[in-house]
Amino acid sequence: MTTPTLTEFYKKLQGHDWFYMMNDDPIYYRLGLQSWNEINRIAKTNGNKFQDLLTAYKQYVFSGKRWHSKKMPEPDIKDWL
Repeated sequence: MTTPTLTEFYKKLQGHDWFYMMNDDPIYYRLGLQSWNEINRIAKTNGNKFQDLLTAYKQYVFSGKRWHSKKMPEPDIKDWL
């Protein structure tokens, strides 16, 4: 398996279905879970920058009115390179 660049990892974060666990269709749930497992594997095996980007992106996704919190800005990949 090749190691993705930080930009490629960022694109995976953007394309991930962050709400897969709420899907009633087992196919979409399974695809979302596979994607999530891959994202976690990449973050854990590629160091702090990948882990920190994942944390920042999760904070962005799970913030705002729906979560009764201040909306966090989407991380800008340029700030991470």
